[in-house]
Amino acid sequence: MKNIYRKLAVALAVTALLLPAMITIYGTPSASAASSYGRFGVSGTNILINGEVTSQKFFGVVETTALQWAILAYIYGETGVAGKTSHLNGPDTSDKGYIPYHETPEQFWHQYFAISAYYDCNMVRMGAGDKWGTSLQYNAWVEHREQYFDLLRIMCDEAEEHGVWLCFVMAGSQEYPTFTYGGSGSVFDTSSSAYSNYLAYCKDTMRALEGEVSIAMWDVFNEPDHDIVATNYWKNDKVKFNTWSKAVASATAGISAHPRTMGIAGLGKMFSWGQSDFNLATGNCGFEILHRHYYASATGASNAYLFSDPEKWADAVGKPLYWGEIAYNGVYPLTRYTFGEQSIANAGGQLVAAMVLTGTPNYPYTGGLLPDPVAKEPVLAELKFTSAPPTSGAVGSGYSYPVTTTIATTLTLTTNAPFLSLSGNTVAGTPDRAGSFSVKVVAKAADGRSIEQSYTLTVPVPPVQEPPVVNDPDPVEDVNITTPGNNDNAPVTNVTQPSDQNGTSGNSTTGPGSPEIPGKESKKPVTKTVTSWRNSWAKNFFSWFKWPLFGGSSSVAQPAAVQTASSASQSGAYALGGTSDSSLAMISLAATGALAGAYFWVSRKLL
Repeated sequence: MKNIYRKLAVALAVTALLLPAMITIYGTPSASAASSYGRFGVSGTNILINGEVTSQKFFGVVETTALQWAILAYIYGETGVAGKTSHLNGPDTSDKGYIPYHETPEQFWHQYFAISAYYDCNMVRMGAGDKWGTSLQYNAWVEHREQYFDLLRIMCDEAEEHGVWLCFVMAGSQEYPTFTYGGSGSVFDTSSSAYSNYLAYCKDTMRALEGEVSIAMWDVFNEPDHDIVATNYWKNDKVKFNTWSKAVASATAGISAHPRTMGIAGLGKMFSWGQSDFNLATGNCGFEILHRHYYASATGASNAYLFSDPEKWADAVGKPLYWGEIAYNGVYPLTRYTFGEQSIANAGGQLVAAMVLTGTPNYPYTGGLLPDPVAKEPVLAELKFTSAPPTSGAVGSGYSYPVTTTIATTLTLTTNAPFLSLSGNTVAGTPDRAGSFSVKVVAKAADGRSIEQSYTLTVPVPPVQEPPVVNDPDPVEDVNITTPGNNDNAPVTNVTQPSDQNGTSGNSTTGPGSPEIPGKESKKPVTKTVTSWRNSWAKNFFSWFKWPLFGGSSSVAQPAAVQTASSASQSGAYALGGTSDSSLAMISLAATGALAGAYFWVSRKLL
């Protein structure tokens, strides 16, 4: 009976140790709420996916050995370690972290990220955690650069296929002296060759993987403030550490569009609690994402400040905070710190990496090879025209049709109207002719879809402009004279005519006996309009005295102006008696004077 009680007591004790870590496991915010996958970025405190602000949570695990074992297996040929990982198939520190499907790098990374997604992880902090891990990555870069980058690209492709982002860790140290990167001195000394080589390795890696969508951020160094390093190198000099951290940020700035972070522990022998030390450790170092690690066993509402305060400090700096390592250390092996994860979410935090997955539902995974995820067809925005073309134009008037569509497109124009062209998104031109012209506009979206809009542009013939009619207020009296051909009985009429093409004088006599010109046919009579000088003089003479003879008016008659020979011969009109109103007036005045003088002379003779 005593043995039974002893066993019961042990069971209760173990349960008491595990309970704080397990009581909220099913209430932990889930990464499965992620609504989209794409290029990860930040703007101030906001996290962006494809340039758009997102509120989704990013949760995953810290993986410090999977890449290292893969380097040894697939680059250096140590096949016995192929498939090993830190956490995915068994509790932390166990020998069960092994993926049996590892014949090729593609198969291994496929299964790794398939299991990550199975655990509801959408971000894995992958890479070196200490001197051993750093040396494997650096040496693979130096000795087998292309193979190393090929292995990383396969890893990135499989992560993307399964909807998992990566925080890629390039170096780390939890011991002293640290790795020297093929040089001398300390990597923490900016004048050393170790530091120079470290930067060259980081920059080359960042450039090589710049195009990988699965890279969420670069972690340039894991725990450079580790207690062992703080004691042996930094001597707890916070400002000296901050100066080195800023130098790394400055040296790697602009190398990649992916944001950067540095895996700071942030609380230990060198840094204490508060905004000031937070800023020296990570807040004002120059990286786009701030960082913090935390291991504890505190629970309860009174301890929520352990997570909400750092979130407030990060907000004060104006950048997001990544909890790059977090675990409950009240038991061993470590378990997920669900109280901490929930407190971070309650404080508005979005980025969490559990140091272990023990305590996750359905952990460890014991199934077989997981299939590829089923690709979901994206829901595409509707593509259609939102503009209607004008279908009529006018010769000489500008035509313009601004084309608009529901989404951004590239336009092309096909038409038989030579005056139309496409400028930007506008079909424009000035019609120079009438007619019906076919027009087709094709709009193509970036995703390959296209639509077309066809119409007929009609340009009518412009109306004929009639010349203006000018009314003569005092028309000249015209006399119609018929000039006969060879008619011996026709009366002789003196008519002033223009010279013909043979140079014949304008004064000609027609009538009986007029000889025929050899070689020319007889001409038919031509009716011509002639202004009579005598008629015009008489009319003007009596009009001078305001006599209404011949229907005369009180104004001087206005005969037609003399025309050129060519125009006169074309029109058949002849003008006699001067070229202007003033000459007619002078002739009338002279005639009047002569008659008056004759009258007085005759009167004196008779009397």
